[in-house]
Amino acid sequence: MMTTRVSLALILVAAAATRAHAACPDGRANCLLHEEGVALLTSGKFEEAAAKFQASLAAGATARAALGYAQAIEGQGKVALAYESMLYAKQLSDAELAGPDGKSVEIIGRSQRVQYKLGELRAKVGFVQVTLPTNVSPRRLVSLRRRGEGDLVDPLTRWVVVAPDRQVLIAALDDGSKIEVDAQVAAGMQGKVVIPIPTGTQQARPNTNPGRDPNAGRVVSRPLADLYPKPEPVLAQPPPALALGLDIVTLVPNPTNLTSGIGASLLLEKRLGKSIGMTARLSFVSHPESTFFDPTLGDVSFSGRELMALVGLRTASKYSFHAFAEAGLTAFTMTASATGRPMLPPLAPDDFINELYPTLAIGGATRLGRVHLQLGLVYAIATGDVELPVRFMASLGVDLVKK
Repeated sequence: MMTTRVSLALILVAAAATRAHAACPDGRANCLLHEEGVALLTSGKFEEAAAKFQASLAAGATARAALGYAQAIEGQGKVALAYESMLYAKQLSDAELAGPDGKSVEIIGRSQRVQYKLGELRAKVGFVQVTLPTNVSPRRLVSLRRRGEGDLVDPLTRWVVVAPDRQVLIAALDDGSKIEVDAQVAAGMQGKVVIPIPTGTQQARPNTNPGRDPNAGRVVSRPLADLYPKPEPVLAQPPPALALGLDIVTLVPNPTNLTSGIGASLLLEKRLGKSIGMTARLSFVSHPESTFFDPTLGDVSFSGRELMALVGLRTASKYSFHAFAEAGLTAFTMTASATGRPMLPPLAPDDFINELYPTLAIGGATRLGRVHLQLGLVYAIATGDVELPVRFMASLGVDLVKK
């Protein structure tokens, strides 16, 4: 009976070895160790699998061995170390993708697996900033480690990954003493931990109740929104994908005897690229009636209106300002009526100007959210009976639609 059991065990070992050699025809040590680790991982022997994967990485670092090691560590419940190990796996996987075989199905599939596991683990861990009390030199801290997970590299200069709810950190000091501190941060959150190193003549003593140590201060956890804050590069503010606004517009000075013109505009902006966009405006400007006395005609009243349709381009800027240039047509109408002296017949209303003018406009604008302000110059090319002066245009409005 004993002989049968021994023979069966030898057969299983031989079969496993045969599978490993089949998967690694070149017989490389890191490949063979990886295949042995896979067999242990699928059998739920996480500690032994982690040792095999670690040996495979030592023989030759590969993304698949790093992925296997991170999954084996996760199987042991060490989620903080598993997350950091998965980050290493991603570095190796990214290098694979950038290599000559980066488009192979195996490498792409492994990359997707690493990214999925990294996101899954990120939601399971917390992050803390480790600091020292004021006036305590960083040299006092010799090392810092998570209990059961090894020393941490540069713990004072980076975010430290911790298991959720409670992670025991053990600080080794330059006088040989050790301090234990609880990092209590919920999954997906971040916080701050102060290592209570005594100053002056005080002697460090072990933290027997780290969860209640008043010196082991920590800030309230907050959402993990900006875990690794970096200064954002100053980028151009692109035009909106699509915006339709309603503006109040004015044009000054006024042509001939008309009063100040004020009206409304529909302003359309559409993005054409990162640094350029299209603009289109349809403006109606009214010049209210104004009355002048003429010795011959008596009281003469003038009124007018303009309908302006322009299309053009706008730029982008690293600030909220941009420039625009437009071209189109202006339909200009001016009406006059007069009441003569008693001995003269009254002058009937008469539309004496009704012309189309090719029009150009240039200027600058700014946009703050849905509110926009535009300032520019409008030039109508003289093709009619009345020469329109170069006029100043100002408009202020709000977006009715913005995407």
